[in-house]
Amino acid sequence: FIFLFFYFFIFYFTFSLFALCSLDINFLKVYSYNFLKFSFFYKNKKDKDF
Repeated sequence: FIFLFFYFFIFYFTFSLFALCSLDINFLKVYSYNFLKFSFFYKNKKDKDF
């Protein structure tokens, strides 16, 4: 599970670099904020399951 999350983080990091080159910076900020919110929510949900 940790390797899957690490692979997803690398994929998101490369996608964020690509978005920084091609898209607007405000869009990148909103997208990264939503990603952090989702990751914290997912982590809390996993902690509650155990």
